[in-house]
Amino acid sequence: MIGARRAGAAGRSSLGLVGDLTPLIDVLFMLIVFMVLTANAAERALDAGFASSEESLAAPSAGDRPLAVEIGAADAPAAFRIEDRAYADWPAAKTALAAQLQEGAGAAPSLRVAVAADAPAQRMIDLMSFLQVRGVTDAQIVVRSR
Repeated sequence: MIGARRAGAAGRSSLGLVGDLTPLIDVLFMLIVFMVLTANAAERALDAGFASSEESLAAPSAGDRPLAVEIGAADAPAAFRIEDRAYADWPAAKTALAAQLQEGAGAAPSLRVAVAADAPAQRMIDLMSFLQVRGVTDAQIVVRSR
């Protein structure tokens, strides 16, 4: 116990400052640990560019049909579907998507991505990072409920 005592004539404390600082030290220690753990947390996020005007949200013309990509649920037999063709894993879908994007290399590619509500997040992250590397800036994302 931490306190200040002055011996009086009878040896008793004349200054009644006796307190327990243990709870205060515990709270300060928890605050310091919290700040240390959260101060250097690396941000793991993809930059998402959003449309800035109504003109950029306009529907594509009939000749500019977007490429359809579906991301399946965790228990679905096809992890990805690109233009109604099923792919079991990301490397196969990545190769097919690269070929599809190469075919339409003359114009800026447009994608319509449908994601199952219970699809693994890693599939979406793989697709978004691939599109970012390829310079695809027009992707409409729809999350399908069960």
